[in-house]
Amino acid sequence: MQYQTRNNAFRAEEIWRLAPPNLLLGPADGVGRSFALADVVEFRLTFAPTRVEPNRYRCELRLVDGASLEFFNRCYVALGEFRETSAEYTDFVFALHDALRSHAPACRFSAGSGRVRWLVNLASLLFAGAVLIGAVFFLFTGGWWWLLFAKLTVLGLFLPLAGRWIQLNRPRSHRWEQIPPEVLPRPSASHSQPRQMRGDGD
Repeated sequence: MQYQTRNNAFRAEEIWRLAPPNLLLGPADGVGRSFALADVVEFRLTFAPTRVEPNRYRCELRLVDGASLEFFNRCYVALGEFRETSAEYTDFVFALHDALRSHAPACRFSAGSGRVRWLVNLASLLFAGAVLIGAVFFLFTGGWWWLLFAKLTVLGLFLPLAGRWIQLNRPRSHRWEQIPPEVLPRPSASHSQPRQMRGDGD
């Protein structure tokens, strides 16, 4: 099982390869690095949108030495241009998740953001929402209709995405049998059936 992607403009395209008991990471045309699956202490899935990528999801691995590795459900092509790889990403995430269950007994399976980051973002969202609502009320009573329209546009664009981030990235742990579907890309028609993790007897 492998997954080919490019995280950003500063990284070359890389291939993630599962070769239990190791995980291989390197360029498509060369030799890369090898990591023992047993050294993975945390497997985390998050909803990680940006302004130009509202449907971006992240898989992050934290190693025993403190280093972290990550990949996304799209491949960087050029500035502002990305290739959709959600189906391949989801397949690899399930395979990696299953391999870690077998080879990294100390690994913690997490969904959503870290608790501190989630609380900071929740507080920021509530504060920004209060400021925008107050500004809308002030502009409405003052008759500044064009500014009122601009503020309502900001509300319409900002709050739904920020609210979705808060909802999907609620910090939580999960058992290896069930990845929370909220932190995976929405499946296409050809990948609409839920995945089943293999059991001990498979």
